[in-house]
Amino acid sequence: MTADEAVRSPSSSSKRDDRAAWFFLALAWFATIGAYSLFDPDEGRYAEIPREMWVSGDWITPMLNGLPYFEKPILQYWVTAALYSVFGVSEVVSRLFAFATAFACLPLVFWLARGLNQSREIAWRAVFFLAVSPFFILVGHINLLDQAFTLFVLIALTVFLHAQNATSVRRSQLLVVAWIALAAAVLSKGIAAFVLTGGALVLHALVHRERGFLARIWSLSGFLIFWVILLPWFLLVEQRNPGFSEFFFLHEHFARFFTKVHHRDGPLWYFVPILLLAILPMFGTWREGLARAWREPHATPSFPALRFLVLWCAFVFVFFSVSQSKLPPYLLPVIPPLVLLLARAVDDDARASRRALVIQTGIILLGVIAMLMFDRRRDGVVDPPVYWACGVSVTAIVVAWFLRWWRQPTTQHAAWMPVALAAMFAWQGLLAAYAILPPERSSRDLVQDIGSQISPATRLYSVRQYRHSLSFYLGRTLTLVDYKGELEEGLRRVGDTSPPRYIDDLHSFVEAWNAERDAVAFIEPEALTELQALGFSGRRLASDDPRSVVMARR
Repeated sequence: MTADEAVRSPSSSSKRDDRAAWFFLALAWFATIGAYSLFDPDEGRYAEIPREMWVSGDWITPMLNGLPYFEKPILQYWVTAALYSVFGVSEVVSRLFAFATAFACLPLVFWLARGLNQSREIAWRAVFFLAVSPFFILVGHINLLDQAFTLFVLIALTVFLHAQNATSVRRSQLLVVAWIALAAAVLSKGIAAFVLTGGALVLHALVHRERGFLARIWSLSGFLIFWVILLPWFLLVEQRNPGFSEFFFLHEHFARFFTKVHHRDGPLWYFVPILLLAILPMFGTWREGLARAWREPHATPSFPALRFLVLWCAFVFVFFSVSQSKLPPYLLPVIPPLVLLLARAVDDDARASRRALVIQTGIILLGVIAMLMFDRRRDGVVDPPVYWACGVSVTAIVVAWFLRWWRQPTTQHAAWMPVALAAMFAWQGLLAAYAILPPERSSRDLVQDIGSQISPATRLYSVRQYRHSLSFYLGRTLTLVDYKGELEEGLRRVGDTSPPRYIDDLHSFVEAWNAERDAVAFIEPEALTELQALGFSGRRLASDDPRSVVMARR
């Protein structure tokens, strides 16, 4: 074995440390997967669509509340519906794919670093940097599409960078893998994957004036496989739902980016505080990390990979900043490559991990105080589950400090593992407390209160509102009254049905309600007075949910 190989080959003790680290990171990551109810609207939506897919057996047309739903592609719905068929329908199973794809970004960052000839120390430091990021932890523990999108884009990016230092045959094989990953990213959240990746590559070619760069990374076989993966579903869903393509590409992509039609706009600096939250424990390294990557770009002899990562982060950040539709999770694809760049700027793991723990302690304690104060303002008494969730957060921080005091860190794993585990448990605890505080965040408690009073024959109405998790917890669809929201396109396609999927005014609803023998209505509180003036009557079911007044017709 050469000296260089000896440096790159970890010892048996290092391998044991690595396996232990991955085990405890995974244990901490998945610890709270079923500890809190599904958030509305996103978690309820992405749990309910696969449930309806599994129940109906229609694996082509996504359905929400029994209506076609075309805002997002199909991949996560397929995977979750398949998991339902194996493990049954539950909160845990609904979150499994999102949690798993987010966690998978950790070993992928390690692989990316090693592929760029970074030391094991830098690779593990990047993993730990990602594991202590408050933004990454919080987004990674909510059922969204962004985790899978980020993972597949990151796979494509990582494989592409690995390919730059490979032989021509190996490069061709790797580029095919990159195109497959890119197809999975498109099936996860749309053509933004293609735009982000392609835009960053073009930007690199322009900055470095490499005319032949794009030709060197072209793969005809990869491009063909890309379309073989994508086309079947897009063609089938268009065949069954004429006009799908126009809605999906024009309304959900181009209109979302260029117009304010989705009412999710924000200032140009919208993502700056979000980025700060993402790198807060490592904030002191950001200038040196980016500057060093730009000054010393050649992690591989043939390609300035580190400078490419800088350009990638910059392009994605600017792309979403100028978009007319902005949400915090959009920034997720920036974070994994960014932490690798920041990890290269740290020389003392013990000192850096201690600084990160100090910062985490401060913001966690502020979060706990805010949660307790907010809950006490509601009724003067803090809910016991909130105490429990906040207690988990504080305990995690205390244990981390004890471990540092009890055993002075002499290795990177010893320095960073307590910080990473504390960050994961603490932020998950705060997320659980947040889920508990406002009851309108989820419909689980509401269904538990009144679910026994609803039979399979009960007709269900949702008046001037639609709570996504309500359908999931009830296992039923509802008739919408004077509310369309994001279901407008689906309602337009379905049209008139019997029984109706939609009633367009309160007067017609009262007439239908008075003709019912067994019905329950979930009513937006301000609409109840209007309904009563129109002759609406019923028995109020017991519930203290502030978002819905539940009335029964029996």
